[in-house]
Amino acid sequence: MAHAATDRPRPRLSPARRALFAAAALALAAILILVAGDVGLRVLGWVPPGWYDADGRGPLGVHTADRDGGTLLGHAGPGYFWTRDFKVRSSINSIGLAEVEPTPKEPGEYRVGLLGDSFTFGYGVSQSSRFGDVFQGLARGARPDAEFTIVNMRCPSSAAAHQADLLTGVGARYDVDEVVHVFFSGNDLDDNAFWRSRLADIRAGKADPVPSALYGLLVRNTRIVPFVAARAEFILRSRQLSAASPTARLNAAWDDTRAGLDALLQAAAGRPLTIWYLPEQFEWSDSAWAALKSASGATEDERHAIRARVAQWCAHHAVTMIDLTVPFAGADPAAVLLQGDSHWNQAGHEVAARYLAGQADSIARFRTPR
Repeated sequence: MAHAATDRPRPRLSPARRALFAAAALALAAILILVAGDVGLRVLGWVPPGWYDADGRGPLGVHTADRDGGTLLGHAGPGYFWTRDFKVRSSINSIGLAEVEPTPKEPGEYRVGLLGDSFTFGYGVSQSSRFGDVFQGLARGARPDAEFTIVNMRCPSSAAAHQADLLTGVGARYDVDEVVHVFFSGNDLDDNAFWRSRLADIRAGKADPVPSALYGLLVRNTRIVPFVAARAEFILRSRQLSAASPTARLNAAWDDTRAGLDALLQAAAGRPLTIWYLPEQFEWSDSAWAALKSASGATEDERHAIRARVAQWCAHHAVTMIDLTVPFAGADPAAVLLQGDSHWNQAGHEVAARYLAGQADSIARFRTPR
């Protein structure tokens, strides 16, 4: 009898239970893969890119630059931008800018308000290496008759529309004598379009990206979740840019961009306005242009279409434009850009600053010295 009991066939699992066990096994495998990925990223030293406070807490939330303050409003004090490739210390003031607090001007002081995005902010380089700061140092030696102070009111992920609001809001405390807007062809069109599409939310203080509590917790305490999110965003952005010709981008966002530039001109309120045009890589690198043409079907006469449209706006409004395509033409991208990034490295900032310092009309102060 005992032998017969041993040979009895085992009961088979129902299809529902097999499916449940399979799902549990997949879930466990996924968790193990995520844990392994998280550990691997930590070993490699990867950190979620963004702003961290002096105690290493971050990445901290950002503010949509507007009349109330800059991108880092609410994070006053020392801190740093941290990515796998660099860790740059900076200090944020009470209105969200990496600049000194607004103070009354010294007798005879002439201030130049420099408005721009992450390029002007100096993403990836020290504050002293930013092209605006280097330009000021070079100009002091070359033009002692035109002494000035740069007020760097730069805000990552902003464009003319954001900066017009900032200039007429808290930025008015700096009492600048002239305005320089740094226009980057890589994303200013899109950022101006974002502004107009979200203007009601911006005015109501509801435009800041607010992640869910769970996502925020995962970003601050894991590596794999922000890594996947950052890579997905990068891939999506790269595909969008590579699939769109310059003309297509202009057709989609020029009306919004023109409105942003018009608003900035109005915010300047009669003070001189100068545009420094910063080109996207395809405008000065032949290899980048060949890749864009292949992916988007762009024609040769589209290569400088964005620059031409901005120049046309400047000519219509008697605004001086300085074209930084010139000093970068033919440059080796690896020599002037951060690794795997479109932002300038220290050498790129130096190239821009030296070119600007050598132009007689880079700022209105040069045109009307004391």
